[in-house]
Amino acid sequence: MLGAAKLSERTLLTLFLIPVTILAVAGIASNAILPTLIAEAPEPACSVDSRDRAAIKRARLAAQDVVLGEKVIAAGVGFFDFAHNQTGHAANYIELHPLLSIQRLRAKPQ
Repeated sequence: MLGAAKLSERTLLTLFLIPVTILAVAGIASNAILPTLIAEAPEPACSVDSRDRAAIKRARLAAQDVVLGEKVIAAGVGFFDFAHNQTGHAANYIELHPLLSIQRLRAKPQ
């Protein structure tokens, strides 16, 4: 079994592609009781020196157009956050941060 430091290091070097259902958008949450994960789409101005700045910008624009209940594939870098009263965190506080792409699996729900 990998130690916590090795697991964290491997996570930070991994791009995750995760099929998800959108349960919250900009702090507006649904009432679903499901395992959740936060995916953050940072302001592109915060990633000026990032090699992935263009992807971060596209992902943020795409994320602004998703709606509750929509099914998407979210791609991003694994990031272990700490508990700070965030809504929707995973049990181990892993997040996708930054979000690098978001693709719809089907049309928006009505």
